[in-house]
Amino acid sequence: MKQGTLSAAVSALALLAAPLLAQDARAPEKEDLSRWEFFKPVLMPPTRSDSPYAAFYLDEEVFTYANPPLWDLRLVNREGQEVPFALRIRTGETTTLWAQGEILNRGTTETGASRLELRLPDSVERHNAIRVELAGEIYRRRVTVYGSRDGQDWTRLASGWVYRLPATNGHAEHLVVRYPTSDFHFLRVEVAPDPELDEIPPTIRNVEAGYRMVKEPVYVDYRVQLGERLAARHWGRNSSVWIGRLGGEFVPVTELFLDARETGFARDVFVEYTESLTGGPEWRRLTRATWERKNGRVEPLALRFHEVRAAAFRIFVVDDRNPPLTLTEARARGHARQVVFLAEEAKEGLRLLFGNPDASDPSYDFERMLPDVLRPAPLQCGLGKMRRNPEFRMTLIDVVRRSPWIVHVAFAIATALVVVTLADTARRLVKRADEEGGGAEADDGAG
Repeated sequence: MKQGTLSAAVSALALLAAPLLAQDARAPEKEDLSRWEFFKPVLMPPTRSDSPYAAFYLDEEVFTYANPPLWDLRLVNREGQEVPFALRIRTGETTTLWAQGEILNRGTTETGASRLELRLPDSVERHNAIRVELAGEIYRRRVTVYGSRDGQDWTRLASGWVYRLPATNGHAEHLVVRYPTSDFHFLRVEVAPDPELDEIPPTIRNVEAGYRMVKEPVYVDYRVQLGERLAARHWGRNSSVWIGRLGGEFVPVTELFLDARETGFARDVFVEYTESLTGGPEWRRLTRATWERKNGRVEPLALRFHEVRAAAFRIFVVDDRNPPLTLTEARARGHARQVVFLAEEAKEGLRLLFGNPDASDPSYDFERMLPDVLRPAPLQCGLGKMRRNPEFRMTLIDVVRRSPWIVHVAFAIATALVVVTLADTARRLVKRADEEGGGAEADDGAG
């Protein structure tokens, strides 16, 4: 192919592909809200907040009727426009917020240590750690940190070692020095040379100040409705069993608390759970423990386990030859699911839609860009009563999902129709064969 012909072909392909690429670059089409079956109105508090964010927590009804991964959650305002949000699991964690300071001067001390002074930005109110980046591939150096309010009078905050050493998979390093929480806006960092490796004062490339904070977990308590005690055998031993139901299905739970009327006992306890009670429960082993009450202790039994999505618990208490216990209360607890969105969207008419098993994860940029720590605390909203979406339109797939027996009935009817059709066809063929056979015999007799 000639060069001119090749260039023309490439240009033609580019013109043909341009509309397709432009289509991919466009914003996604608006989702059909008739595929969402339920919604809850977002309730606004009477007072406002200075935070740019608003938030609310999910409840048992949402867990029950939403798609279990919670991909089908959508926030929609009065005009039907989608509102981006972040879904956060409040498990609690430790995080450090780092800030870059303004370097004021560099130098060396009389002992040969490198010195760097910096001023922190006004936005940094507290700090309790520094992260030091030094030149060199292998080192172990001592760092001393000082603080000041005016850059003149210095107070020693801490001293510690930083290092970068060879390891099996590269390097092992520790570059952080921690100290008690301080509000000094001026910091001085001195790095002593490694007496075995450094011939000159080490070079301080960068210093960051950080505030290490512990985000406490947020829990939600759920009431567990206990059924009647039933006698049972568990692993060949005389036992009592109770079924405890939550107020919904697929509820995230990490703890279960049990209380009893009796005192002075020691019993083995086994707990199973099921995610759903629809269509018959599928019980799975969850945990076991020994429940002891002695020396006048009457606190409830606290069972902690990996998070499960539960609708009910089956609780076995092994009695052996002892009188059965009387369970008086059960409650569950799990990490809260918090929905965070911009406070400017917190207006009347905002709705949380859920109940679409075909919805995909929205993966909003808002969620990925949301700060780890929200200060001040978001405006706390609530959720109203669950309602059926008036725009919801049920499809044939929805009917089959809710009543899978319809598939079996339809298959049985279709099979019956096929059998009847085949039988009728066979009967017609036999009748025709008999008629043709009778006519042939008549012709032979006439001959």
